Order: sequence, then C-alpha cells, then structure tokens
Amino acid sequence: MRKLLQLLFVILFVNQVASAQDYINRDYKKFGVLLGGNVTNMDFNKGYPTPTTAVKTSWLPGITIGLQMRVPLSEKFWIQPQYQFTQMGSKVESSGTKYKLNYFTLPILAKYEVLPKLTLEAGPQFDLLIHANSVTNGTSTNVTHGLQEPNYAATAGAGYQVLDNLNLDIRYMQSLNHVGFGQLANSAEFKFEMVQLAISTNF
Repeated sequence: MRKLLQLLFVILFVNQVASAQDYINRDYKKFGVLLGGNVTNMDFNKGYPTPTTAVKTSWLPGITIGLQMRVPLSEKFWIQPQYQFTQMGSKVESSGTKYKLNYFTLPILAKYEVLPKLTLEAGPQFDLLIHANSVTNGTSTNVTHGLQEPNYAATAGAGYQVLDNLNLDIRYMQSLNHVGFGQLANSAEFKFEMVQLAISTNF
C-alpha cells in the first residue's frame, strides 16, 4: 500500500511539472510596461535614534514608470520583477521643507491568481537613489550625496484585470531599514512608506 501511494505521488508530481512546463512553453505575454502614481511619506519617528519630539510629516505625490517581466511557474502563479523610475518624498511640517527623491526601484513580486482576473502579490523591493533635493522657502538644495542611498522594503497588494490586456494594481510599501542623511548636520534617519496605484499592459 505504501509503495502504491508513493507511486501515485510520483505520477501526480510528474503530471504537475509537465502541466507547468506546458504552460511555460506557451506563447504568453512575457514583458510589459506600467505607469502610475503614488503617495509617499518619510517617517522620521521610526528612525534611529527616535527623536525626542515627534516629527510631523505630510505625504507627497509622485509618479512611477517602468517595465515588467513575467516568469510563470504555473498557470496561476508567477514571479514578476519590475524596473521602475519612482518619485518619493515628504514634507516636514515644522520647517516646511519638502524632500523630493528620485529612485530606481526593483520590486520582485510573487503573484497568485486567487479569482479570475484578481491576483494577490507580495515581495521585496530594492531602491537605489538617483537624485534628491530638499526645498525650503523656495530654495532648492541638492542633497543626493548626503543621503544614505539604499532602501530595502517589503511590498504587498492586489491586481485586477480591467480589460483583456490592461491591469490595475494597488500596493503598499514599507521600508525595512533606516534611511538617513549621513553627511548632513541636524538630520535624522527615517523609514519610507508608500501607496502606489498603477496600470500596466503586457506584450
């Protein structure tokens, strides 16, 4: 009986692998483009060390644009790396300073179709700073070299297939590490948080 169960398991496993391989070999749409908007916040109260007085900040809008690629593992499950240009930032209410940061972002999402046209997604995100400005009283200052660049984050969300080849995705991103102004005086570390809404199409 045990050998029969083992044989049945092997047959089912081989069949599943064959089905997945058959799906992978189909003419599916591997690559795509995306365009969207986001709102981000730089939470200095989650920095280290924690400020003695709470720092009030406001969320700022930005845009995201990029490419994506699908790597199917089965009919309902795939890995989707994305390569994006993303604007992030925030406003410190006490000083009126606005931070405007441009990043090259790389989310690597695991996506699963839970219902027809509806997917859930989650994964890590890696951000590399391209350029950063601070604006106070109308005066803009380049703070690119003072900012500690890397941002490592976790992101999760959902996607919906609006049309045959048009998808709508919403996700939330939260920094896992502290980002700070290492070479600037009187500056603290912070953590990013972001909500992003984007449309995408594959070809």
